[in-house]
Amino acid sequence: MKKSNILAIAALFLTAAIWGLSYSAQAEAMKNIAPLSFVSLRYFLGVLVLLPLILFKNIIIQQKIIQSDMQYAIFIVPWFHWSF
Repeated sequence: MKKSNILAIAALFLTAAIWGLSYSAQAEAMKNIAPLSFVSLRYFLGVLVLLPLILFKNIIIQQKIIQSDMQYAIFIVPWFHWSF
């Protein structure tokens, strides 16, 4: 079996484990935290996890962020947040 297949399978199992454990963690957290605070905390933790990966990818590829894409993001992100 190729190394890339093994890594893909390991990532799949890790994702399934996190997904499976998240329900019990959410149920316990909702007993102690208000729903809006919980969702805000989830998004904040998601940003903390994904931001280094995005920055690392941009460093490796040495790709510059296009200004027009950033302008779209500035309008789309608040709209998405306020729609819920």
